[in-house]
Amino acid sequence: MIRKTLLLSFVLVIIFIFITDEFVTQSLVSQDQWQENSIKAQGYLYLTNDSGKSIILGSSLANRLVMDSLPGFRSLAFGGLSIFDGLDILMHKNDLPRSVYIEINVVLRPEAKDFSGSLFNPILYGLREEVPALRDGNQPVARVGSLLLSALKKITERLRLPFSIIKSDQHNLRTMKSASVGIEAGNDNGTFFSKLLQMQVKAYSLKPDSVSLVLALNNLDAYIRRLEEKNVRIVFFEMPVNPALCGLPLAVGIRTAFYNKFPRKVYNYMPGSNCSGYQTKDGIHLNEKDAVKFTQYFRKASQ
Repeated sequence: MIRKTLLLSFVLVIIFIFITDEFVTQSLVSQDQWQENSIKAQGYLYLTNDSGKSIILGSSLANRLVMDSLPGFRSLAFGGLSIFDGLDILMHKNDLPRSVYIEINVVLRPEAKDFSGSLFNPILYGLREEVPALRDGNQPVARVGSLLLSALKKITERLRLPFSIIKSDQHNLRTMKSASVGIEAGNDNGTFFSKLLQMQVKAYSLKPDSVSLVLALNNLDAYIRRLEEKNVRIVFFEMPVNPALCGLPLAVGIRTAFYNKFPRKVYNYMPGSNCSGYQTKDGIHLNEKDAVKFTQYFRKASQ
């Protein structure tokens, strides 16, 4: 009995590996933010001949961009992480992108060593490259989820509903189950939203720590020099936040520090988008409607 069970398990694993290798898709569903980030990172790391696309580096703010509406782009914007996690991933690629768009909002957040450690584990990194079934996005639950998501997309297309309302990004799907639904509905009139905004106002009212900011920009400069040596074009951009935050010391300090370290006469900056034209879920993350709106702006400004 035990022997038959082991044999059956072995056969099922082999079948799963074969199916995954032959029919691997790009639309994968994650179970949590960590896995979502891993799926995105591994999906890029193990791609080949993808140097023709531009890369977007950022935090959860830039993760709100609707990538289906940005042909020619791939996103390495991660929820809970920073631009340095995306830069580290780029340094492991041989076929670099033609352009890299770097969000400046959350430059003070350092690289997450535990995340990079899991990606570049000396044993698993090579195995994942050769055996796609070992990648996070190819776990059975993620596979089933991707099939369900694909079916849902087909249904919405037949009913002529905008799929972005249902899908957007995986982060939005999870947060819709929480009190953030009330934030979306209430916007500036919601009590919960007002409390969240006041928390952000308090944080943004503090000037950025000068030492931390200098270290972060020096670190960024080192990455940029390595990319420019390989003829990669760098473009900086700023994600819009609540208008109450745009002119506060934290935002102004980071913006000014970037202009000083990377002068606008030398480096490319995407023209600033007016914060007053956008609404957020919590003060800093665009709501779904305005994420689509800024994505459209981003597409035009990058042409």
